Amino acid sequence: MKKFFILLLIFTSLFAFGQKLSNDQQENLMYQLVDQYYPDAGWMLRDLTSLPRKYNINGMNITSYGGDDPSFWIRGNTASDVVESLSTVIHESIHGYTSEKNYQFLAEHTPEGYTFRDNYSAYFIDKEEIILVKHTEGYNSNELKKDIPKDLRTFRYSPYIAPRSNLGSQQEGIYGLLDEFNAYYQGAKMVWLLLPYFEALDDPNEGFQDFVSEFSSDRLAFYEFTYFTLKYLIRSERTYAYEYKDIINNIPLRKAYTAVYQNFLALDMAFQEKLETKIEELKSIGLNARVSGEYFYIDGYGVGIQTEEINLLKRELEKSDDKQMLNNILLKD
Repeated sequence: MKKFFILLLIFTSLFAFGQKLSNDQQENLMYQLVDQYYPDAGWMLRDLTSLPRKYNINGMNITSYGGDDPSFWIRGNTASDVVESLSTVIHESIHGYTSEKNYQFLAEHTPEGYTFRDNYSAYFIDKEEIILVKHTEGYNSNELKKDIPKDLRTFRYSPYIAPRSNLGSQQEGIYGLLDEFNAYYQGAKMVWLLLPYFEALDDPNEGFQDFVSEFSSDRLAFYEFTYFTLKYLIRSERTYAYEYKDIINNIPLRKAYTAVYQNFLALDMAFQEKLETKIEELKSIGLNARVSGEYFYIDGYGVGIQTEEINLLKRELEKSDDKQMLNNILLKD
């Protein structure tokens, strides 16, 4: 711990002066921060990079893509850039893990009746829970453009729903939507766990606002992908009855969705509570802290928190069709 603290002081100094870091320094700092604040994600990154590329599954030789090295997703070259990139690093690495880890599971424990055409995803919840899910037939999520009114086409409607593309969130239907949902959850969790880092900066109030700004973007994704998924299921039930039945009978899928949904919801509630507590704390020392419209202010400086789109989606998700479908997909304890 002492060694890490010294390293963090060094990198915090580099952050303050904006000194450029070498690629090795960026990667080292990335792992130091992830290991310190979100150890399960650090384990996931190393597991991803250590996965083999060749597998034998049920007598078939398969070569996987392998994905990108996690440090590829660092944008910029200062310590500040590394910190600001961590959510993206985790998000994008989760995509790689979801599409790569399944081969290892399938090679080690091949399901009865497995064929080369079968598609699987391995959803990382935490180090102790990685859920292998077989894909059932579905439809392209781009069809949801018929069901989502223009006023509910929020920030991530494009590109995840429209225009039509090769993105997994469209082509893989509910399985691709869950992959994105989980990636945003894991990225948001990285930011949440970095809160002590932000509050330990030279200006803790500015640091807290940086935290709020970063978290709020991923927070919006919780409501967006909850909405997209429920709309997908509602259309499936009404138009693709056999496919909908297969989804509801896919218990591993529902287990993974339930875990991501409940974890992300708990994270969102913890953030709301923290923001309210912080506002009262700042007011008690004479600062004008408040949420007004789309911004969180401390005195005269504000950062965006996507209030309008979040509240719009919250109201939509209170409608009876959406609440009923959420009840249908979530597993009960």
